[in-house]
Amino acid sequence: MSWLVEYAPVAGVVVAVSSVIAASLSGRLAWKSFKTARDDREHHHASRFAVWWSPEGKKVVYHNAGDMPVFDVVITVNVGGQLVYRRPRTLDPTKELRELKDITRICRRQVTKCVNEMYADDIPAQPDLLELAEEEAIAEARAESWFRDVSGAVWHRDFSGTLEKADEKEYLKAKSDAEEYCLELLRNRE
Repeated sequence: MSWLVEYAPVAGVVVAVSSVIAASLSGRLAWKSFKTARDDREHHHASRFAVWWSPEGKKVVYHNAGDMPVFDVVITVNVGGQLVYRRPRTLDPTKELRELKDITRICRRQVTKCVNEMYADDIPAQPDLLELAEEEAIAEARAESWFRDVSGAVWHRDFSGTLEKADEKEYLKAKSDAEEYCLELLRNRE
């Protein structure tokens, strides 16, 4: 029995250390669960927003099926190998598709410009070539978007439609490119 008295402090230390380890593991699991739930909520919000080029309507459209707006949305459309940008802005939730008329106008002009540059020598000899080339450029145009969700997380939906959390530096570069593009358009109007 004397051994029990001698080892009681050691047993107490073992129980205390075990309790600390169990509490630490429990805290980590709770944090991981919280973080996973938060990431799922963020991804759910981001996954409910998309921008794309609609070849049928020859327009850029978006749909935000979420309950909250998305912020600082940068849209890039690849038209005939040339990038067309839209100035960043907030896009509210929608029940239906909405056309983004400003970038649609720019894209249509870009299609015409691209086709005229590519086929300038051939168009007078083959007038139907212009229409076919425009249809092809319209069909091949693709849109991508960069945006912030309500929690401030940055997201990127690429030209293929894949959504992923984005790097802040890449987002700021896309935003800067869009702002420069829009300023250049304004300068060219003057």
